[in-house]
Amino acid sequence: VIYANTYYFSPLIRRAKRGMIKVLDQQNVDHEYWETIYNGEKNIFKKLYFYQNLMKTRLYERIAYRIYNIIISVSSHDREETYKIPGVKKVLVAPNGVDFNNYKERRGIERIPNRILFTGSDTIKNAIAAKYFAKEVFPEVRKHNHDAEFIIAGRIKKSSIKTILDEEGIKYIGEVEDMIPEFLKSSILVAPFKESSGTKIKILEAMSSGCAVVSTTEGAKGIEAHHLKNIIIADTTEEFSGSIIKLMKDDRFRERIAQSGRELAS
Repeated sequence: VIYANTYYFSPLIRRAKRGMIKVLDQQNVDHEYWETIYNGEKNIFKKLYFYQNLMKTRLYERIAYRIYNIIISVSSHDREETYKIPGVKKVLVAPNGVDFNNYKERRGIERIPNRILFTGSDTIKNAIAAKYFAKEVFPEVRKHNHDAEFIIAGRIKKSSIKTILDEEGIKYIGEVEDMIPEFLKSSILVAPFKESSGTKIKILEAMSSGCAVVSTTEGAKGIEAHHLKNIIIADTTEEFSGSIIKLMKDDRFRERIAQSGRELAS
């Protein structure tokens, strides 16, 4: 058996001896990301660039995926999308997860009621999501709650989001050795993604730590969560800001969403 954790190894996998079972651990359906970002772009030059990447990705997926006997997707949605690619043989689903026990309350760490967390690596989609929330959503939240603070943590670089860091109430922490305390201190995690793929591990981490999660439909893709039960889905600026304002005003509502999220993540 040959196992690959990215399809970029496909040129090497292709050389394997006949009869060997080739397995791809698919982290994302990559063409979906480029398709979404292309459809949402208005600048004609950027749109042409994204279209070029979309076409290249679709072609590479067709060439690469036919090599594998088994492809492992992280969600039913990704499996369905993968089966649409010509030449795909068999797709299984192995959902992502986190070690729930690592996210228990820790002595000396208290949850801050008005603390909103965003976390992510240094990618275009994370920078776009953080900027969108800071510019479009957070100002409305601050009008209703002057103590609200927006924390940006993780490997996302300061230079990628420098245009929003001077805004009042926004704090950049960056990469930390242990992200769990940041989840435990926060009351709300936001996932305001316009384009996404795979499964957002950060949502499962937030749920495990007792954060209420507000996400777009794209951000929650691949997670079997239900709106107003264990997550809040908000696809417009007004829905997003309104949901956060309600969570900050209504402790019982926030705790119910958070507790149901913990049960889902466990």
